[in-house]
Amino acid sequence: MRRVSSRLVLFAVLAIGVLGFAAIGAMAKTPAKPKSKTVIITGGTTTVTASAATATFLANHNVFVTAVAPATMSGTSITLPVKGGVVKAKSLDGALLHRGAVKFSTKTKSVTLRHLTLYKLGKKARLAGVVDGKVLNLGTISGLKAVVSGKTATVTGQIHITATVAKVINKLVGKHVVSAGYVLGSFTSTLTLK
Repeated sequence: MRRVSSRLVLFAVLAIGVLGFAAIGAMAKTPAKPKSKTVIITGGTTTVTASAATATFLANHNVFVTAVAPATMSGTSITLPVKGGVVKAKSLDGALLHRGAVKFSTKTKSVTLRHLTLYKLGKKARLAGVVDGKVLNLGTISGLKAVVSGKTATVTGQIHITATVAKVINKLVGKHVVSAGYVLGSFTSTLTLK
């Protein structure tokens, strides 16, 4: 029950945020610009690839990464199936929901990131997820780019961990080893558009 509630809370927050920005634009005193086209995402995959520094860091601290089905892992990359999403074509504001999970573990402790969601509102793009039943802001996205060709879109960017994730990693390892802003790696989403 707790996981379902967290997922619904996250989706509700994202939906309210997107609708809130639309409402603010509609209420402005100056004439409103035409609404950008909303694009429905019906599937695809997102592959997160750890940077060389991250792969070395994890190995040096005996942190093992595994994909939880239907996510898969190959080398230092984890691929998550896209459950769906909605994005405004011009601004890229919206959310991209994923299936599967990622588990980080040491010999004595573990943490699993579930319900991973890439989202953008205004100038901020982020990665959120559920950890131990709590919705957390896992990372910020920089260098966000999107290329559309027909019914396929490719979105790329870099993921920087938040202070919350740094705290989880430090707790997992048992000492302070990383801080907010650390570049986890890059991601590429190959999306099917409706």
